[in-house]
Amino acid sequence: MELTEGEKKDLRTILVSIYGQEANGWNMNAGTLAATAEMLSSIKNCSQAMDYVPRPGGVIDKDYFRRQLRDMARRAANHDQIYQICRNVRAAQWRTTIILHSEKF
Repeated sequence: MELTEGEKKDLRTILVSIYGQEANGWNMNAGTLAATAEMLSSIKNCSQAMDYVPRPGGVIDKDYFRRQLRDMARRAANHDQIYQICRNVRAAQWRTTIILHSEKF
């Protein structure tokens, strides 16, 4: 499957926003697209899991957890947040795979 010029441009924009200017030198192809889609899916899954993690505070006991329940439920219901830690870790894990795919023509 060959990507259109518009798809290549959009994919490059996404990768540059994640990896910086280095991604401008990568070839945008079907493999790069597939690897990027998998990376973004893993970022979303990580972020959804983070919705259920209590925020830092005092001693994490049942009373603290109880106070955090409302915020945790709100985050879980909205599922609209991408956590920076998820983005950074997943991007680092997928970097080599995406680069390798970009080198295949």
